[in-house]
Amino acid sequence: AEDSNTVGQYYQEIGWRHTLNKAVAEEAAWLNSHQFLVFSPLQYAVASGENISNTEYQFRPAIVAAYNIQAFKNKLSANISGRQEWVNSVAAPILPGLGAGYKLLQKRKDANFFTLQLRANVQRTYRIPTLNELYYFPGGNKNLKPEQGWSQDAGYQFIFQKKHQASDISVFEITHDVSVFNRNIQDWIYWMGGAIWTPYNIAKVHSRGMETDNKLCLQVANFRFHIGAKVAYVLSTTEDSYLPGDGSKGKQIPYTPRYNGQGNIGCSSGKLFLNYNHTYTGYRFTTIDESQFIMPYQTGNLQAMYTLQKQQYAISISAQLQNIWNQRYEVVNARPMPGRNFLLSLQLGWKG
Repeated sequence: AEDSNTVGQYYQEIGWRHTLNKAVAEEAAWLNSHQFLVFSPLQYAVASGENISNTEYQFRPAIVAAYNIQAFKNKLSANISGRQEWVNSVAAPILPGLGAGYKLLQKRKDANFFTLQLRANVQRTYRIPTLNELYYFPGGNKNLKPEQGWSQDAGYQFIFQKKHQASDISVFEITHDVSVFNRNIQDWIYWMGGAIWTPYNIAKVHSRGMETDNKLCLQVANFRFHIGAKVAYVLSTTEDSYLPGDGSKGKQIPYTPRYNGQGNIGCSSGKLFLNYNHTYTGYRFTTIDESQFIMPYQTGNLQAMYTLQKQQYAISISAQLQNIWNQRYEVVNARPMPGRNFLLSLQLGWKG
């Protein structure tokens, strides 16, 4: 007989928001608007079953406060926030955050438009282990510590749009986005194993890298064509270990590829959407000392979706041909993924 486990989750949120626009803040000419936001999320999770020795739960209320401003003719947007959470009546660390964005260039002439926006964020992070990570049997680790640390990111986004009055191409649009990030995390949680997988803590992890997202769109008559590419380079290395001499210091975290990317090409017209997605995943080490690895792999996926909108109802029919090139690959060592396969779905939406 198969083992049976039950997991239940509940989430609610209540909050208050107040916006003061420039008509009220006339004395501060540089300030276009500012906004206060206070809300209280609550999460409750409970797990029980044959693979969990006792009924375990997590009760996590929190209070979050944020202040946002728009200034200098809406060129500058900035925010500061703080979050306090309690886990089963025990206070977690306060999580401050600070972010800003600035429109360095913005110009609109006739039907043409381009903008260049800079952004930066800094945030303290804290993640408690999930119930599965702590108590699932076999494999759970009751001694897991929460992940905590600091993360920073910065980047820019460029958008150029040109509209043609006397051309088959009515809209031409380019979007280019680049981000760099840095994270210093203590007690990083990761899973390792063979027949039985168990989560462990890595004492200190330094994760940094760069991501870029690029897209080109063309509107031709009733058809909108798109082509895009996303590429990421990520170094996630062990800086300190709880096991001296294990060979992990300075090495890539298991199952974290240094290189990965994906491309999309397709079109849409009215109710029909077509897209081809191609992904690349680079080398991934399966041991903490980089002595073993999984080969890179590529997969292709084809999707067609038809959406019928009728008054307050929307029906979407989707068909996907996944792993279209029948690639043989593994996401987890020694566990082959399916070859070419099909997926059909029907989704019903209602707007009240």
